[in-house]
Amino acid sequence: MASHIPYLALSLYSISFCLNWIAVLRLGYVFFGSRIRACLKLSKVVKPEFSVHFRIYLTVVFIVSIINIIYASYFITQWSPANKYTFVWIYVFGFMAQSTTPTIPVTVFGLMIHRILTVRRQFDFFNDCILPKLTVIAVIFFVAFGVALFIPKYPTNGTLKACWAFFCVVGIEVTNLYIYLKLSFGLLNVISSICFYFLIRRQSHKFNTAKYKRANQLTVMTGIFECLFNFIPHAIDGFIFRLIGIEVTSYVGPYSTFLTSIDAFMVAHAYGKTTVNEAGTGVNVNVVKPACGVMLTA
Repeated sequence: MASHIPYLALSLYSISFCLNWIAVLRLGYVFFGSRIRACLKLSKVVKPEFSVHFRIYLTVVFIVSIINIIYASYFITQWSPANKYTFVWIYVFGFMAQSTTPTIPVTVFGLMIHRILTVRRQFDFFNDCILPKLTVIAVIFFVAFGVALFIPKYPTNGTLKACWAFFCVVGIEVTNLYIYLKLSFGLLNVISSICFYFLIRRQSHKFNTAKYKRANQLTVMTGIFECLFNFIPHAIDGFIFRLIGIEVTSYVGPYSTFLTSIDAFMVAHAYGKTTVNEAGTGVNVNVVKPACGVMLTA
């Protein structure tokens, strides 16, 4: 292990801890801000009416951020220059974090398909009623897949050993499978994001209202964040390992957790801007109720 790793790991986990706290607070305000201000009798806030797909995505980011706060807290409070931790506790907290993190790209993919179908005005019943259920089922499936993947790797030796991330406990085989899983959905999200971008460019004349423009902007930003903080870094990691057999984490520390935290922070900032004072310009979109009873927005 390189001598700089303990200090780099501490820095990355500390920054991740702060970024995730900001994300949780910002998203919490998106979800509950109008109620809080109403209870405190403060100025009225325009509550953004997100579609069910946006809400699924933001809820997953919110939950993953809370879990990553717990995960980072353990490494920060137990840190030492020797970089030694109890394997069992790394496993417990890492198990929670890494079983849920892959659900973010899953929900991004569901959101992209939703927006593409919305823009094209196709398959409304599927888009409004079936796709949200499929997205939730996919989230549950991938959490279950992570549980099945990590449970057999429970560490029988709980003594202190040099380690700085969950994957040094479960081994390289599981690590590679996990990376390939994230890359698969990352690639799908890159393709769907590009398709969505060019679709709205060609049909921009049809979306001249503020609600459509804002929803499309948020979708494009979501795709950009997913590409920058998930697909590209893990693609580089996998390429380097396959090409020359070097594990990137051995030199840059727990970069995956760090990038997930940046992603959550950027998402919280982008979506948090939709909650503004009544005097400002918010996303006060019209809400329609389809036959299946799910509240949706354009």
